[in-house]
Amino acid sequence: MIEIQLVDKKFQLFIPNARILDKIDELAQQINRAYSGQQLEILVLLDGAKMFADTILPRLKFNYNAHYQQVKSYQGMHSGGAIQFDREFLNQFKGKNLLILEDIVDTGNTLKHLSTVLMAQNLEQLAIATLLYKPRQMKHSIPLNFIGFEIGPEFVVGFGMDYNECGRELKDIYHLKSQ
Repeated sequence: MIEIQLVDKKFQLFIPNARILDKIDELAQQINRAYSGQQLEILVLLDGAKMFADTILPRLKFNYNAHYQQVKSYQGMHSGGAIQFDREFLNQFKGKNLLILEDIVDTGNTLKHLSTVLMAQNLEQLAIATLLYKPRQMKHSIPLNFIGFEIGPEFVVGFGMDYNECGRELKDIYHLKSQ
């Protein structure tokens, strides 16, 4: 089993890059079917979803405008800090079809807060695509339209996700090694 060390933690290979790319191909096909012939605004949540977006956006076969917004809620290995983003930036989506690209949906706190603010913009439609989803950690009822992998509660890094700003650039996804 492939292991890596990031800061003070050891991680094991969880999802190799080839599987990630296959899953992103599947998600792109689903999104293409859903939005064929439509104009879509895509909101990429930074920093985590950038790698996911960089991989999936070239596979989309319809007209879209990509927007990037910094959103923070993780502190170390825990989801839950104050959710920080630029509310004024979101005003541009009023009356439009919007797809949010997210790297991982854990507790759902970030998306719940963000979707509440966005729905106040009278969106035509709001959809969410996530590479990873932790259903057992979810605290809110938020419809996820496109899900890559459902995973357990393990902490993961790689493919955009980090541990204390380390590991985000890894091409594979790793999970925290059991002690």
